[in-house]
Amino acid sequence: MSHGQGYSVIAHRRDDADMTVTWSVDPVRAVKQVHLRIANLGSRALRLRVVGMVEWAMGASRADRATVHTALHRQRLPAGKLTALLCTQRERSAGFGAGTAFFGLAGSVDGDEDWTCDRREFFDARGRLVLPDRFAQQQGGGLDPCAALSASLRIAVGESAER
Repeated sequence: MSHGQGYSVIAHRRDDADMTVTWSVDPVRAVKQVHLRIANLGSRALRLRVVGMVEWAMGASRADRATVHTALHRQRLPAGKLTALLCTQRERSAGFGAGTAFFGLAGSVDGDEDWTCDRREFFDARGRLVLPDRFAQQQGGGLDPCAALSASLRIAVGESAER
């Protein structure tokens, strides 16, 4: 683990996967960026699913979340595609009115990513935390708002992948 002005790096190895995660904050745009690099040090291809999730806190209390609207945004980039989930707080009384936050995945290809804006998908009927095989791709109002993105990775022997 190492830290510097505006960034932190954590490295970890699990079985044949060597992972490095770098968190940084763009000083001009005030955007937190997470960069993931996974190298395959094994003797066969790795098939992985990378999942990121944020729970929106767009208000003074949990009840304020009922007034947010979530939406999917996709954009083509020269290096692939950007998939972003947006959250806009419409209620002004809690101090977050007209504020919008986003959580995105850059560099994905068509059919590579999965998403949801509903936190309830992470809990089973008994209220236990689960990771669903696929997300229901829900957006809009009336949800328990979050932003969850996942992408499938296949990494050949001796290769690495970055997100």
